[in-house]
Formats: sequence, structure tokens, C-alpha cells
Amino acid sequence: MGIFSSIFGSKKKLTVEEIYTDYCHDILSTINLPINDANRLKATVYLLFAQLASIHVITKGTYQRYMDGMVDDVKNLVKPFSMKAGELATSNEELRKILDEFPKEAEVDKDTKINGLAGFNGIYFQFVSDVVTDIGTHTGGPMGVHGYAAIRVLEGLRGKGNGKDGMIEVALKLTQMTDDLIFTLR
Repeated sequence: MGIFSSIFGSKKKLTVEEIYTDYCHDILSTINLPINDANRLKATVYLLFAQLASIHVITKGTYQRYMDGMVDDVKNLVKPFSMKAGELATSNEELRKILDEFPKEAEVDKDTKINGLAGFNGIYFQFVSDVVTDIGTHTGGPMGVHGYAAIRVLEGLRGKGNGKDGMIEVALKLTQMTDDLIFTLR
């Protein structure tokens, strides 16, 4: 151990799962949402969207090879969660899109109890393309990509049009989360 690391401490390399768990709880607490499996799943998936876009923009695509692994890590993290399908949506339109991801023969409705993997798939596959692309193209403004990503995370948790309150706090947390993930992924 070098002299500086013994004086100042060295940064512990966290796992991707630890980073997502910590920031998920931190953001839910910051915006005063209950910490339950449905909110943890939504927050984790929207944090994933934010990080996929942010890391791509910041590294100019050079970390692309790590993105599939990060998605798998997040998917494994949320597997044990349990919730009703309807708890994942903030509107009827969003619920319809999530339910469309399930096979018709499964007869999933808003009251069907699902596990975290099913919830992940319902949100991820319906929204990843639009949300990540949208975040990745809104890189201007005083907080850059993280400012707009914060709005999208908050809207994912609270509903469309509800992304302004707490945006600065969440943007700062997203910035730190990106730093932590890049440190862990390299």
C-alpha cells in the first residue's frame, strides 16, 4: 500500500450490483418514494437506462463492450424482487405497454404477481430504445447528459411530466454513479 493510499484511503472497487443497489435506495429516499420491490425495480431499470446513455456519451462509445455485462448484472440483481404487474406503471398507457411484453397465453394483468425478471423484461424491452436514445441526444444544458437523464429517471418513477422536482439532486447522484461505474468497469 502506498503512502498516499494509507493516508487518504484507497477507493474500494464496488461491484455493479452494489452500485445499483446503493444509488437506487439513495434516489428513492431523496425523492421520498417507498423502498419496496416495485419501486426498487423501476428505479434500478431507469438508472440502467440513464447509465447506458451517459456512459456511452461520456466515453464516446469506448465502453460499449461492457454494456451487455452491466445489463446482465442488473437483471440478476432484480430477479428476486416480487410485485404486482400494475405496480410497475405510472399510467394506464405505461401499464398497457408493460403488459404487452408478456405472452398472451400467460394472461398477465395488473393484479398478477410477477418476479423481478418478468418486471425487468416488461420495462426494459418496452422502453430501452426510446429512453436511452432520448437521453443520449439531450446532452446540452448546464448539467449535460446527467441533467436530462435525471428528468427521465424521475418521470420513470413518478410519471410523465413529473421530472423537475429533485432533478438537480438526482443529476448529481447520476454523475457520481457514472464515475463509480466507470471505475468498476475498467
